[in-house]
Amino acid sequence: MVISQFPILVCNCFSQTWVMGPFVCELYGFCGALFGTMSIINLAVIAYDRYRAILSPFGGTQLSMRRAGLWLLLIWVYSGGWCALPFFGWNQYVLEGLLTSCTFDYLSMDTWSRSYVVVLFLASYAVPLVVVCYAYFGIVSSVSRHDRNLKSHERAQGENVRYQNLQRRESQLNQVVFTSVLAFMIAWTPYAC
Repeated sequence: MVISQFPILVCNCFSQTWVMGPFVCELYGFCGALFGTMSIINLAVIAYDRYRAILSPFGGTQLSMRRAGLWLLLIWVYSGGWCALPFFGWNQYVLEGLLTSCTFDYLSMDTWSRSYVVVLFLASYAVPLVVVCYAYFGIVSSVSRHDRNLKSHERAQGENVRYQNLQRRESQLNQVVFTSVLAFMIAWTPYAC
């Protein structure tokens, strides 16, 4: 995203207008949408993979290089599919803001353009956010449930065990999950809105 977006944006900002022509505007808008969507979907896939790895460490399939490559291909296809739709007539890539950058048309009030914005919001933000939240909170609940079972088992056997390590692990996991979900929301919610 930095390679495809930043130099063009800097050039246009110094010129105080778009200087690259309509085709580059469309390509610039597509690249921005594509790389942003891919970033979000990557975070959701990573969360899902961690969820699978923690909830079934021995029963599930491990993440091999081949499987990782397949996930990356699916991320490219999913993101590219949603971001290519303006080239086929569902919305369009246009100048935005100070006329120094391009993105999909989110200002038009016609139903056709508005429907693309809503569907893109759902597919590229809301669904990945639900996956991230579900996966990370599933991990936290699974670890908490495991720790409770371990504590009750040790109490039933009458062992005098220190629970500090388990509590510290749960606390650290909660902090990591909260920070991950919060960072996702802080990074993408303003743009999604």
